[in-house]
Amino acid sequence: MRRRRQRDATPGFRHDVRWGIDGPTYITVWFHVASDPDDPSAAERATVEKQVAAFNRSQGEVRARLITLPQGDYNRQVRAAAASGDLPDVLDLDGPFLYNYAWSGKLKPLDSCVPRRLLDDLLPSIRQQGTYADRLWGLGTFDSGLGLYVRPSILREIGARIPAGPDDAWTAAELTEILHRLRRAGYRRPLDLSSTTSPPRLNGRRMASRPQCGRRAET
Repeated sequence: MRRRRQRDATPGFRHDVRWGIDGPTYITVWFHVASDPDDPSAAERATVEKQVAAFNRSQGEVRARLITLPQGDYNRQVRAAAASGDLPDVLDLDGPFLYNYAWSGKLKPLDSCVPRRLLDDLLPSIRQQGTYADRLWGLGTFDSGLGLYVRPSILREIGARIPAGPDDAWTAAELTEILHRLRRAGYRRPLDLSSTTSPPRLNGRRMASRPQCGRRAET
């Protein structure tokens, strides 16, 4: 296969190049997925597989080969590949890790690869998350939000104020005081931030839950 080298139009990055491709070529894509098929995040695998298949159907110049790796060892494998110079052409990263790899020079920016019209169509938070030092290094498939679910009955038990909505949210000082009061009430771990799909428990009682859509968390 013969490649035709072209100068990169992205200013300020001397080593970034684009290629004019005369025939099909293949790129390797790494994606990490939970090994447990019952893990809710395992559904992402099917979505990524569909995205890769759609990309391969959309044009004839580049074919993407998807390699899935276990979620638990993924970051270790990425660090090892970066140290040995064996990173794939494309890989997925959890947002917080992106900046370290960009800072260390292990990644190439994507400025010249993403059309302006596509960037303008993305959520501002997606663009912000993928930007480091005024360059675009990655694009998230989706934006995610985290919610804290509590038992209002326990908050009422300690006399804590229950917010009526986002505009009535606790301040950091209020949350800290509530956690102290819960500790004094006998809850050894009043705030559980462990990464798990099982509802965390305190002293044998369920303190927080992650309900399915349509189910109420209040007890």
